Amino acid sequence: MFEALERDGASRGARGPRIGDEVSGTVVKVGSDAIYVDLGGKAEGLIERAELLDAEGNVRVAVGDRLRAFVIANRHGSTVLGTRFGARTQPGRNAAPRAAAEEVSPEIGRAFESGLPIVGRVKAVNKGGVEVEVLGAHAFCPISQLDLQRVEDASTYVGRELAFIVTKFETGTGRPNIVLSRRVALEAERAVKAAEIVSKLETGSVVKGTVTRLQLFGAFVDIGGIEGLLHKSELGIGRNARVEQVLSPGQEIEAIVTKVEPSDDPKKPSRISLSMKQVAVHREAEDAKSYKRPASGNMGTLADVFAKLKK
Repeated sequence: MFEALERDGASRGARGPRIGDEVSGTVVKVGSDAIYVDLGGKAEGLIERAELLDAEGNVRVAVGDRLRAFVIANRHGSTVLGTRFGARTQPGRNAAPRAAAEEVSPEIGRAFESGLPIVGRVKAVNKGGVEVEVLGAHAFCPISQLDLQRVEDASTYVGRELAFIVTKFETGTGRPNIVLSRRVALEAERAVKAAEIVSKLETGSVVKGTVTRLQLFGAFVDIGGIEGLLHKSELGIGRNARVEQVLSPGQEIEAIVTKVEPSDDPKKPSRISLSMKQVAVHREAEDAKSYKRPASGNMGTLADVFAKLKK
């Protein structure tokens, strides 16, 4: 999926700068309101002068300098640039019409309508979640939607490019309201993988898995991307024994699949029942099948029997 998105991004570059693209060029003119940049290939961009002022109010670039920026708008044939996403430009005597930050790539809207994932880079942690850069636009992902499990330190996600589902996309006056969920994307991916695994499971088959969590009634076991329930009664321990006396998170085990109940509802995963107690019974049955009783009269002498036992 990610490779396809990257290929699509490369094809956009071949058609000229698009909103959200990072571009580089040479400063060709420093005006009173805007700075003009030669982007090559007969393409020219402009950036608001105020964006390139230092603390003393001096312009930080000069004609001939190389400059990297982002395309934040395309207005009346002009490519409007910004050094940061969501930058606003103000109209002046030599500037193009106002390029408001509310202009976002139409691909975000298409992702919202289709429900397909879109790649974004986590830029910073803020109150309640993280700020994500998606095709040059600011978006927000609540911390509860950042992963499948509870996120204790969201700063570990900063700088990472991740796949998100756009759950809210509202445009109009001011900055667009774009809300993302990585959790939904991960749940969809897990549901597809789980369906594939369930389709291959058979009752009575032996599987290997890793204990993920313990409960009073048993343990949950990851058997390759989907969890199965190992009930306490199927551990082969005494009635008064505790689950933690036998198992611990991260422990690898073997179990028998005793029941498979597929589900087409992503919110209600398939139910898989496991048993450790029946593994021993299964092995005994397999050993019995492979055991061959010696034919009568072929035991040989007593010395032959002792010689076989010594081997």
